[in-house]
Amino acid sequence: MTGSTGSYERGVDTLERELGIIEDNFRGALRRGLEQPDPPSAHRPRAAAVDAAGAGRLATLQETFAKTIQESRATSPDTVGPGFYALMRLDEFVPSRVVKAVVHGIDLAWIRSASGRQQHPDPRLPLVG
Repeated sequence: MTGSTGSYERGVDTLERELGIIEDNFRGALRRGLEQPDPPSAHRPRAAAVDAAGAGRLATLQETFAKTIQESRATSPDTVGPGFYALMRLDEFVPSRVVKAVVHGIDLAWIRSASGRQQHPDPRLPLVG
């Protein structure tokens, strides 16, 4: 994506959209977890535990994603900073985060399908049972 500022801005827009999908999936997983009945032998109601832990994680996720987008928009695309293995320009780093967000979205869909919690149209996905 090195090059025009327009392509960088489109990259940040794409990252924002993909992070929003992950956030929506996390929120949906949290909601579905609250809808699951408590096991009969639970010492503490499961819904309360899921609600307390999940709400905190969701808030952290939302804050981190919002800060990422805000700082990406406020920083020049040619800014050089630490990457994973070497220094990286921001306009190279943002597309790498888009790929990561898409892959994690695919991972979440596969995990939900493999665990039998969600249907998936691909019959090759194994069910863990």
